[in-house]
Amino acid sequence: GELLPEPALHYKDFAVWQNEAEQKERMKEHEAYWLSVLSGDLPELDLPLDYARPPVQSFKGDTVRFRTGSETAKAVEKLLAETGTTLHMVLHAVFHVFLSKISGQRDIVIGSVTAGRTNADVQDMPGMFVNTLALRMEAEEQQTFAELLEKAKQTNLSALEHQEYPFEDLVNQLDLPRDMSRNPLFNVMVTTENPDKEQLALQNLSISPYESHQGTSKFDL
Repeated sequence: GELLPEPALHYKDFAVWQNEAEQKERMKEHEAYWLSVLSGDLPELDLPLDYARPPVQSFKGDTVRFRTGSETAKAVEKLLAETGTTLHMVLHAVFHVFLSKISGQRDIVIGSVTAGRTNADVQDMPGMFVNTLALRMEAEEQQTFAELLEKAKQTNLSALEHQEYPFEDLVNQLDLPRDMSRNPLFNVMVTTENPDKEQLALQNLSISPYESHQGTSKFDL
């Protein structure tokens, strides 16, 4: 068997780095950014639900899968090229429009996740780096989709710039009211997975994705 190369750094090295004075100073800057973005009265998204919200979140859920046509996919690819945006930014803007239309609200916080591997030294390091981001965006009354997409682009770029600040620390800092029926800060999330274009090839084996669903959902949508 082929031996994998020994990683130059380990997760404990990452933990030590996080506690260095310079990094702690940077964390203060990240904290100031998030507290500024999430200042004032935080919006609570009220979706038009079929049932009364249970007093304690049940996490029961389902999955709806659908495909877009090739024409839509081509149009989105053209939009990405013309606007210098990513698929995630476009989906964030589209999701915001959808939520705004069904709720009548314009100021909405949508959750997202980031891989958290901001440093080249940790790209191949085993360990948990994933962090949650709270993307707050407000649509203006008279605004084109192009303008909203530009706002989504800036919102995402700023959030990624400050992605190192731990979400649990942010929730504690905001001192949000305890509500067992909802997640803190947001109750909808958008994530984008980039399909791995490299086909995994193993001798005499045919491999395809296995889709499973446990009947749960962490968020309303």
